[in-house]
Amino acid sequence: VVTEPGLVVRHDLRWLELNLPVDAEHWAAMAVDEVVRRHGAASERSTAALRRDLARFAALMTRLRPAQAFLLCPSVEQGVVTIVEINTSPLQPEATSADVVAALRVREDELVEPPEIGELADAASAAVRLRQRYVDRTSEHRGVHDMMIYAWPDPAAQSLVLASTTFIDPLLASRWISAVDELARGVQLLPAS
Repeated sequence: VVTEPGLVVRHDLRWLELNLPVDAEHWAAMAVDEVVRRHGAASERSTAALRRDLARFAALMTRLRPAQAFLLCPSVEQGVVTIVEINTSPLQPEATSADVVAALRVREDELVEPPEIGELADAASAAVRLRQRYVDRTSEHRGVHDMMIYAWPDPAAQSLVLASTTFIDPLLASRWISAVDELARGVQLLPAS
């Protein structure tokens, strides 16, 4: 359980919490030890590769500065599958869920198929769920990407909590989106005190 002001995230042992800022190398060494403790030892090569990847991702997240980040790491061998960033942004008091979705949509000409828009079932706090498959023609990871965005409007605080991740491999997305949905179900907005 990770607590930010006004936010609790419950998650299972496949997720590593990254509370920023961190010393990337130090955090990576501790995180690898935690993955080994949770899921079992692996070859030295796999362990060293995971440590390098975790340090690189921790450094990246420290530069990007999300409020929180969670890394899906089911085992040493599988490594980091995806990173979910959690951020907050201002919310206009009159904004509706449709307004939120419209602001988060990928351009129509980039979409591979119509987006999936709905509510996150059985969530600790009411959330909008947006899945968009789109073609990335600009980054080093060109191809079809699968983006998941979850939005928790908090009108009382005039803020919007957003959790997002992008899979650059559609096969990984089909296998792991349920784990991301499960993490999102564990997000709970706490009432202001």
